[in-house]
This record gives sequence, structure tokens and C-alpha cells, in this order.
Amino acid sequence: MMGSRIPPLARKEFKHILRDPRSLWIIFMLPNVMMFLFGYAIDLDLKDVRLGVCDLSRTPQSRELVAAIDASSYFSVVARCENPEETERLFERRVIRAGVIIPRDFARELERERRATVGIVIDGSDANSASIVQNYLEAFIATHSAGAGGAGEGRAAAGAQGAGAAPLIAARPVVFYNRTLDSTNFIVPGLVAIVMMMLGALLTSVTIAREKETGTMEQILVSPIRPFEVIAGKTLPYLVLAFSIAMMIVAVGHFWFKVPFTGSAAALMLYCLLYLFTALALGILISTLVSTQQVAMMLSLMLTLLPTIMLSGFIFPIASIPRVLQLVSLVLPATHFLVIIRGVMLKGSTLPDLWMHGAALVGIGLILMILAVKRFSLKLGAKGGRA
Repeated sequence: MMGSRIPPLARKEFKHILRDPRSLWIIFMLPNVMMFLFGYAIDLDLKDVRLGVCDLSRTPQSRELVAAIDASSYFSVVARCENPEETERLFERRVIRAGVIIPRDFARELERERRATVGIVIDGSDANSASIVQNYLEAFIATHSAGAGGAGEGRAAAGAQGAGAAPLIAARPVVFYNRTLDSTNFIVPGLVAIVMMMLGALLTSVTIAREKETGTMEQILVSPIRPFEVIAGKTLPYLVLAFSIAMMIVAVGHFWFKVPFTGSAAALMLYCLLYLFTALALGILISTLVSTQQVAMMLSLMLTLLPTIMLSGFIFPIASIPRVLQLVSLVLPATHFLVIIRGVMLKGSTLPDLWMHGAALVGIGLILMILAVKRFSLKLGAKGGRA
């Protein structure tokens, strides 16, 4: 019977994995190494940004502002200038990443107009970091000035209103799901998606290629077994192992990196199974297309790692990439799983909330698996049993 042929193949694959130290190393060590390496290396938060300050005002108000900036964990005042032009030389020597220039009439404008302008000079050689530094500085100075202005607002309220001066406007944003705006809560769930896709495709991409390379494919081909049974027997063991690894790295992200988990664990496990199914199906398809394990591993890494990082929304918003690449991102399983895992862990999204992305994973996985089964043939070819 068809059902009785799959378990022996699955047991054979399990034994092969357990007897192969290289596979065991990949299965148990690589995900943890990647999680810790990427989890600490990829950090979008800037801290201890080196600043140069040119205080032309030299008043208590300007010194208070500089002291507040230096006391922040985001900035560190490492240089003080007498002339604004000196900041250019500090940039050239890479001493500072940004400069704050306080004008001479800073205190007078602050008392008279209840607002003052501060110059910010930023090293734009790294555009992304420069934008973040600019936002940090602007937000910090605006918050500090609002607090400082609030202290004297009562004393000058009547005079200011009489003069028709515009009052200070303080915005109080409310952030949902990630109140501290910690980039770790954004990056780590994405790393789970990358590791699962890469590992799942990598493990299954060498299965059929290994049989071809070692010459044992003929033994399978002469047996009364169907292509679907071979694919299922070789996929199920890796599905079990990959699911265990997925739960392990989710636990590492939650307990070690302190990523919140507000949703349903059952919902996440179900969607993890669907995502792993697509990854394993891709690996099986790759395995049917190549003849050696080395080529299979290289192809699986090329098809999973780079597209997942660049086009899935892991770091760069999908809306910011060209329209053609946005369409390509829709066929990437990681694009849908990133929405799922971030929604479940950070937002507490439920199964009905994410059903469209779950359906997309099912559709992509089925297409890949059907192509793999169609591609795989049980007939020996003219060149020594190539499937």
C-alpha cells in the first residue's frame, strides 16, 4: 500500500541524519550561531553617537542644553569648538558624526520668542545612519526645549499671549506594540524567518542529490515506489527536525533577546509548519534539478538568503522598493511569514487576522511541491539514473 512505503523511507532518512555528524552540526548549531551573530550584529539603534558642540552663546541656557545632550545615552560630546568651521576638520578626521552649533542669540531668542534655532551638522557619508542621527537630535532637542519652555511658560504667559506669540506645541506620541522602539523586537523575528527558510531549503536540497551522488538512487528506482512517496518520505523527517529547530530559535528570541510574545503559541506553531513546508518544498525542488550536493547547497543559499533579506521586508520596507520587485516579493514565502511572526509575537494577532498570508504560504508550498514531484522521475535516464 502507498501509506506503508513512506515510513520506511522516513526512518531511513532519520538514520542517515543521525549517523552524519555534519548534518547534526548544521541542524543544531547553525541556527543558534546565526541567531546570536545576527541578533547582536544587526542593530538599527544608534547609541553613544560622537558629537561636537560649538557653543557661541555661552549662557546658562546653552550650557544646560549641552549638558542634557551629553547626559543622554544616545549622544556623547567628544569635542568642543570655538568656531563652526572647525567641525569640518573633525568630520574629516572621523572624530565626530554630528555637530551641534548653538548661535550667539540662543538665550535671547529663547526668552523673547519662547523658541530658538539650533544648527545641526551631520556626516552624510552613511545616509541611513545620518538620517537616524538627525531624527534623534531633532527629537531630543525639541523635547528638551519643550520641557525647558514649560518651566517659564507660567511667568510669561500673559505677556506672550498679549504679544500674539505662538505658544509651544508639544507632541505626545503613543507607540503601540513596541513602546521602547527597540530594533531588536523588529530584527529578531525576521531572523527567525531567514534561518528557517535557509535551513529548511538547505537540508532538503541535498537529499535526492545525495542519492544520485552516492549511487544509491538506483536502489530506490528499482523498488515499486512512486515519486510522491519518495518526496514525502524524504521530507517528513526534515519537517519534524526543522519544526523543533524553529521552536528552539523562537524560544531563544523570546527568552534571551527579550522579544515580547503576546499572541497564541498554537497559532505561531501552525504557521511555522506551513512556512517550513514551503522551505522544504523549495529544497526538494532544487534537489531534483541538480546532480551534486555542492551545487544543491549553493543554489539553495542563493535562492533563499539574498531574496529573503533584500525583498521580504526584513530590513527595507516593501513599499520603498520598485514596483516590479514588489510583485516579486509577493511570491517569497518569507514576505508573508514576516507579517505572521511579527503580528503574533508583537501584536497578538490571531489565526483569522493572518489567514490571507497563511493561504499564500499554502499556495506557494503546494506549487513548489507539485513542481518537485513532476520533476522527479522514477525512470533511469540515459546517463546513469539521473532523475
